[in-house]
Amino acid sequence: MENGGSDRLIDGLFGWGPDALERVRQHREAGADHVCVQPIPAPGRHALDDLKIIARELL
Repeated sequence: MENGGSDRLIDGLFGWGPDALERVRQHREAGADHVCVQPIPAPGRHALDDLKIIARELL
């Protein structure tokens, strides 16, 4: 974590932006039966709105 870490580290640990749903799918395909999802909504949005979108896409 010296010098603030790296983009590669963050990309390896977190799914974000347009690729977030695909990252959750990858974890599930690899055998995960629990995947933690915590949306960080854009200004003016609510996390619940994003969770509804995620649920609709993954369930």
